[in-house]
Amino acid sequence: MNVEPFEGAELHLHVTGSISAAPVPRWIHWLRQTHTELTVNVSVTRSAERFVSVRALRHIADGRVWTDFWDDPELPGEVNSGECGASECFLVFPATLDASCGWPRAARTRPRCSCSRSRAGPS
Repeated sequence: MNVEPFEGAELHLHVTGSISAAPVPRWIHWLRQTHTELTVNVSVTRSAERFVSVRALRHIADGRVWTDFWDDPELPGEVNSGECGASECFLVFPATLDASCGWPRAARTRPRCSCSRSRAGPS
């Protein structure tokens, strides 16, 4: 399988609620070790907090980390405008059927949907 290497400087990882979310800290650690210049921002659903600690992610990730609810004091202000810092890539993990199908339903109630709006690249 040929995969193009990611050459961006910043990505956003959205963690959803499934047992598969448990190894996310290990994957973020691996990303930081293998791509030392990469900034990793993380948003976590409340259901994912059953499997992964937001506090631990704040220590591992070098970008912003917040829960996927408007009342989170760590929620970056730019998500209201559809931005997610300078993230050039938006990943959902684990991309369960519920997370994938629930995206349109959550569009009005969750910050992640504002953050994941596509935007035009550089001119």
